[in-house]
Amino acid sequence: MASQAVDTACAAEIPAAVPSSRPRLIPHATGPATVLAMGKAVPPNVFEQATYPDFFFNITNSNDKPALKAKFQRICEKSGIKKRHF
Repeated sequence: MASQAVDTACAAEIPAAVPSSRPRLIPHATGPATVLAMGKAVPPNVFEQATYPDFFFNITNSNDKPALKAKFQRICEKSGIKKRHF
Protein backbone atom coordinates (compact mmCIF):
# COMPACT_ATOMS: atom_id res chain seq x y z
CA MET A 1 0.00 0.00 0.00
CA ALA A 2 2.89 2.37 0.66
CA SER A 3 4.03 2.17 -2.97
CA GLN A 4 0.57 3.18 -4.19
CA ALA A 5 0.66 6.28 -1.99
CA VAL A 6 4.03 7.25 -3.45
CA ASP A 7 2.78 6.72 -7.01
CA THR A 8 -0.27 8.91 -6.40
CA ALA A 9 1.85 11.66 -4.84
CA CYS A 10 4.25 11.66 -7.80
CA ALA A 11 1.42 11.76 -10.30
CA ALA A 12 0.01 14.86 -8.63
CA GLU A 13 3.31 16.72 -9.14
CA ILE A 14 3.58 15.97 -12.87
CA PRO A 15 2.00 18.80 -14.91
CA ALA A 16 -0.69 18.00 -17.43
CA ALA A 17 0.12 18.02 -21.13
CA VAL A 18 0.26 21.44 -22.78
CA PRO A 19 -3.01 22.11 -24.62
CA SER A 20 -2.71 22.54 -28.38
CA SER A 21 -4.23 26.02 -28.20
CA ARG A 22 -1.18 27.31 -26.28
CA PRO A 23 1.37 28.97 -28.62
CA ARG A 24 4.83 27.49 -28.98
CA LEU A 25 7.41 29.07 -26.71
CA ILE A 26 10.36 28.30 -29.02
CA PRO A 27 10.56 30.29 -32.26
CA HIS A 28 10.64 28.13 -35.36
CA ALA A 29 11.22 28.66 -39.04
CA THR A 30 8.43 29.15 -41.48
CA GLY A 31 8.68 27.56 -44.90
CA PRO A 32 10.47 24.47 -46.24
CA ALA A 33 13.77 23.18 -44.88
CA THR A 34 16.79 23.86 -47.05
CA VAL A 35 20.22 22.21 -47.30
CA LEU A 36 22.75 25.03 -47.42
CA ALA A 37 25.91 23.03 -48.09
CA MET A 38 27.30 19.51 -48.36
CA GLY A 39 30.83 18.28 -47.95
CA LYS A 40 33.14 15.46 -46.91
CA ALA A 41 34.55 15.24 -43.42
CA VAL A 42 37.63 13.18 -44.24
CA PRO A 43 40.99 14.17 -42.74
CA PRO A 44 43.88 14.72 -45.14
CA ASN A 45 46.10 12.02 -43.57
CA VAL A 46 45.47 8.67 -45.26
CA PHE A 47 47.22 5.35 -44.66
CA GLU A 48 46.69 2.29 -46.80
CA GLN A 49 45.59 -0.66 -44.66
CA ALA A 50 48.34 -2.87 -46.13
CA THR A 51 51.08 -0.56 -44.82
CA TYR A 52 49.40 0.29 -41.51
CA PRO A 53 50.95 -2.54 -39.41
CA ASP A 54 54.48 -1.42 -40.38
CA PHE A 55 53.62 2.20 -39.61
CA PHE A 56 52.01 1.33 -36.27
CA PHE A 57 54.88 -0.84 -35.07
CA ASN A 58 57.45 1.78 -36.14
CA ILE A 59 55.82 4.65 -34.23
CA THR A 60 55.30 2.53 -31.11
CA ASN A 61 58.86 1.11 -31.18
CA SER A 62 57.48 -2.44 -31.14
CA ASN A 63 59.42 -3.94 -34.05
CA ASP A 64 60.97 -6.45 -31.63
CA LYS A 65 57.64 -8.37 -31.46
CA PRO A 66 57.34 -10.18 -34.82
CA ALA A 67 54.61 -12.60 -33.66
CA LEU A 68 52.37 -9.74 -32.53
CA LYS A 69 53.08 -7.83 -35.73
CA ALA A 70 52.14 -10.87 -37.85
CA LYS A 71 48.89 -11.26 -35.93
CA PHE A 72 48.09 -7.57 -36.33
CA GLN A 73 48.87 -7.82 -40.04
CA ARG A 74 46.39 -10.73 -40.42
CA ILE A 75 43.73 -8.72 -38.59
CA CYS A 76 44.30 -5.76 -40.92
CA GLU A 77 44.12 -7.98 -44.02
CA LYS A 78 40.86 -9.65 -42.96
CA SER A 79 39.11 -6.48 -41.75
CA GLY A 80 38.04 -5.41 -45.24
CA ILE A 81 39.26 -1.85 -44.62
CA LYS A 82 41.25 -0.34 -47.48
CA LYS A 83 42.26 3.05 -46.01
CA ARG A 84 42.61 4.61 -42.58
CA HIS A 85 42.08 8.34 -42.09
CA PHE A 86 43.80 10.16 -39.22
